[in-house]
Amino acid sequence: SPLVDSPPLSQPIDPPQVVSTSKKTRSSPQYRYASATSSGSTTSDGSSWNRRYEELKAFKERFGHCNVPQNYAENTSLGIWVNKQRMEHKNREEGKQSSLNDDRLYRLQEIGFQWAKRKGQASWDEKFNELVAYKE
Repeated sequence: SPLVDSPPLSQPIDPPQVVSTSKKTRSSPQYRYASATSSGSTTSDGSSWNRRYEELKAFKERFGHCNVPQNYAENTSLGIWVNKQRMEHKNREEGKQSSLNDDRLYRLQEIGFQWAKRKGQASWDEKFNELVAYKE
């Protein structure tokens, strides 16, 4: 059976590494396990999601916001996870399958999570206003 290395919780967490002597293909259970858990949201008990959520709360306490850059050097996994939550929210809003259940949505909203990055929204608003002005 594959072995999974788990770093201590006090260190930034990388996706689990599956150790196997067999060749992994996209359809192999080892590959699927590594892919599923790398997002930080697909374990049966939600512990990966909860761990990232706690890391996000610590980030907010330190920086005053939840806008973790996707390439955040101290914890790249957290930046990727934050982006994934935005994608899951979009899927949910569009009626598509999403791992963002009511509890997770509430917990993220409770700490002031922004579903759209301000820069992107401000840029969209600016372009929209330009279009309206051009049409008039």
